[in-house]
Order: sequence, then structure tokens, then C-alpha cells
Amino acid sequence: MFDSLVPAALAATMAGTAGCSLSEPPESILARGEAVDRTTHALSVGSLRALEGSYGAGCVDRLGAWSLALEGDPELKAPPLSVVKDDSACTLTVTAVHADDRLELATPFVLGESYWAKPAHVGSDDRGFYINAKLAFSKASESLVVTVLYSDDPSAVSSLYGATYATVSASGSIEKVAAPDYRLDLEDGLKVLVNAKAVVSTAEGSGVLVAGKVPGSSYVVDGGKLPEAPTFAMVDEVYHAFDAAAVPGTGDVKVPASAFALSGASLATSATRTIIVRGGSPEMPTYQLVRVTFNPPGS
Repeated sequence: MFDSLVPAALAATMAGTAGCSLSEPPESILARGEAVDRTTHALSVGSLRALEGSYGAGCVDRLGAWSLALEGDPELKAPPLSVVKDDSACTLTVTAVHADDRLELATPFVLGESYWAKPAHVGSDDRGFYINAKLAFSKASESLVVTVLYSDDPSAVSSLYGATYATVSASGSIEKVAAPDYRLDLEDGLKVLVNAKAVVSTAEGSGVLVAGKVPGSSYVVDGGKLPEAPTFAMVDEVYHAFDAAAVPGTGDVKVPASAFALSGASLATSATRTIIVRGGSPEMPTYQLVRVTFNPPGS
């Protein structure tokens, strides 16, 4: 730690010890922020411009507060967020956000590799909004990327809101095509029961894909073939490995419990299922992934 290096350096100098020198400071990785606006109406507090937080006690060579710009060049008092490379034990806690004003979170959240189970509420009841966030290491830029979702609608920044994928056109030029934008609601309709050995004995009811602005045409449910960060080709291959269920119309879509293939599965550890919703056209398909994690009882 920095505090212990300073006295050691002084002692070596005063004693005149030959060949004694300080080691190089540890390599640091600077963080960058990405804000994703999912608001349905303009926020009365303005757009999200920055995050503010604190380093945990286990962080190497880091102490106190940090800040992270998301939009523009906001005036921030705390130093920019950075961590020592490979410091996996460093805990980063979000404590406040900056919009037009600085707004503290009622309940601070720890950043992790997945979005929070429930979004954090920021501000007062009548002027507040919701945020959700996760972090990931970018090999391409050698940086720590913090992605922040924000909206006036908590369901729009839920951890069950999936990522979207788009294709390239037949001519080879990249063309953006709107992907389906459903969110998954499991609160009331899906019932999963396990026996004493944590094996699923009952899976009944259904989850609901709540329609957004862009409908899909069909879907499948993957039981674990897709990796954490699949390419478009991987998603397309897994989709075609199943018999797809049609999406009826442009409204909400019920996904029956049987589609998740949980009956007889062990929930001694978490089980992940991924709903792959296909949209676009036959010539230019698009996909949305909605990941669902079924956790062990009592977790």
C-alpha cells in the first residue's frame, strides 16, 4: 500500500543502504462510462452526466472517493475512477449521481459484472428516476467499462432486460436494424418448486415478455449453449437449433414454464436460461437476448 511505501523509502535513504530502491508503481486501468437512456419522458432533473462512489477497504493503492463522467465534461471533485490491474478484490460502490444537481442514492450499490437485481431509485418521489449499472473489462481499449442504464420507468432498467444484436446487410455495409425490445416479467406467473435435494419437481405457469416498441416474430429458449458474450453468429446458430415458437401479433408474449426445461433440473447451483427473440426480416434478422437466472432456494 502507498502508506507503507513512504516510511520504507525514508529509512533506506537515511541509512544509505546500497542497492535499495522502490519498486515501480502498480499498473492502473482507467474506467470509462457509457450511459444508456431508456427514458419514456424527459427527466425533470436533466440527463445523467456522472457517477460518484467510493473504493472498498480491499482495493490496492486506492482510498476514498472516485468519480466517473458519463456525458460531457462535468465538474467533479473526486479523482477519476481507476483500479490497479488484476485487483479482483477491489469493491466499487456507487453513492451518488450527477444530473443538473448532485443526487445521493438512498441505498448505495456495489458495481459487479451483472446488473443489479433491482434498479436504484434516485431523487425524490415526484422528480426521481431509476438507474442500473454493471462493469466489464474491455480488452480492446484496456479499460474498465461501466455501463449505466437510466429511466423514469424501473422496468426499463431491470436486470432482466436483455442485450440486442443486429446483422450486416447482404452488400456488406453495416446497417442498423431495430431489434426486438421486450422485457421479462416473472413476478406472478411462473412457479418453480424443488424437492429436498434441490431438484425441480414442479415448473408451471408462464413468464411474460412485455412488449416494447419493436415486436419480434418468434423465439426459442436456450438451456446453456450460449456463452456469456456471444457473437451474432453464435446466437443465430443456437436459434436455428430449436423449433421456434411464433410471436402472436405485437402484444405481450407468454413463455410457458415448459419452454425453460426446468423439470428435473438441479438448482443446487444457479441455472441460466436465455430467451432468444428474433425480429427483423428473413434477409436481415435481428435478435434480442433475455437471460434468466434461477437461483437455489434461500439464496
